[in-house]
Amino acid sequence: MVAARSSDYDVRGRYYDTCACHVSCSCGANVTLPSEGHCDGVILLHVDSGKVGTVGMDGMNLAIVLRTPGGKKVSDAFDAGDMDHLTVYIDDRATSEQRQVMPSLLMGLLGTKEVKGFKPPQFAPMILSQEGDSARFQIAGGAKLSFDIENIDVEKTRPGVPHSEGKRIALTNVAPFPWISNVTQGYSKLFKYSDYGVSWEYKDRNAFFGTFATQGTSPAPPPSAK
Repeated sequence: MVAARSSDYDVRGRYYDTCACHVSCSCGANVTLPSEGHCDGVILLHVDSGKVGTVGMDGMNLAIVLRTPGGKKVSDAFDAGDMDHLTVYIDDRATSEQRQVMPSLLMGLLGTKEVKGFKPPQFAPMILSQEGDSARFQIAGGAKLSFDIENIDVEKTRPGVPHSEGKRIALTNVAPFPWISNVTQGYSKLFKYSDYGVSWEYKDRNAFFGTFATQGTSPAPPPSAK
């Protein structure tokens, strides 16, 4: 039997995030509780370019869906590995080679810490479309998850007011992971989820747009059970 090996990864692309918080999400500061007392959220990563080992990952979508326990600040819950719900959805267009290296990429992105409430990743059909300031995303035709988010254009929301920094509301130190950057403020027109007995639906809530880039060597995946 060939021993599992670690894999080099180098991926970059677009980042989208929406959650139950009102605009703007308080969780980056980790000072107050989320708007609902807990966090219902999704982090969507679209790989524009990159590889894991020799396997190209261009065009893949990864969606991290989570719910934190009530009465806990989000970063505290992450650090403690205590979640009510956490799972990852992977684009079912992935080839067999991409599926084989996906665990290495996930460990590189999320680490190897055991998390209470974690559900096994699953492959599912996904559709991501972006036109101008708007982005729409669905998993399983919207049966599992869907969102409709918009990047805020202050030239439209505050017409006539000069904005020396451009038309986007730029944010710093709010991203949940260090490999996320260039974050701007958006809002979700609709955000709903239903899977694993967990469900929610929100309107007019927080959203972020941004980019991500990360590289390194992930540990070898554990051997598959016989």
